[in-house]
Amino acid sequence: MDDLGLGDLSDDQLIELARAVAEEIGRRDENVYAAARTAAAGTRPSAPRSSPRNDPAYDWSIAKRAAMMIADTLGDDWSFCVWKSDKGERRVYLDAPAAKASAARRVHRPQSVREGNVTVFVSGSPQNAPGTMRCQYLPDGADSRRIEAICRFLEEAWDHWPTTRVAKALDSPIPAAPTPPFYF
Repeated sequence: MDDLGLGDLSDDQLIELARAVAEEIGRRDENVYAAARTAAAGTRPSAPRSSPRNDPAYDWSIAKRAAMMIADTLGDDWSFCVWKSDKGERRVYLDAPAAKASAARRVHRPQSVREGNVTVFVSGSPQNAPGTMRCQYLPDGADSRRIEAICRFLEEAWDHWPTTRVAKALDSPIPAAPTPPFYF
């Protein structure tokens, strides 16, 4: 099955095929999903760990694609960032509109505050293994596999990225970077 004739497809046809395949994989059991994810991980081009310096267009194209994926999955009123500590710890944050400034999200809040957030502990922490994803108060029907793909995309794109509102990134005049194949 090396030559499926995919080179003869237009870009639009290839994207539609990828969407159809992703939908079919989603209807199958978890073993099919895991195998497809492994296959995609082995064939995807590796993203740079940090953006080319002096190229804000690259950074904003990544930010715009991330914003498009977040808006599609969670809504356009969320924000995102890639955090890195002086010790080298890295995390990806997605925050709902009720979330406060990036420092505030790491402070304990009463359970009565119902704000959505996703945290991926890229490098791990004393309480969380590397790669752990913690989600709280997500919109009904939010697809955790897509959220995981968004966080993976952000984690692979940058070592650090400041908190950015999805709506701001969507307004950027810079064209969006391509959608990663593991998102479909």
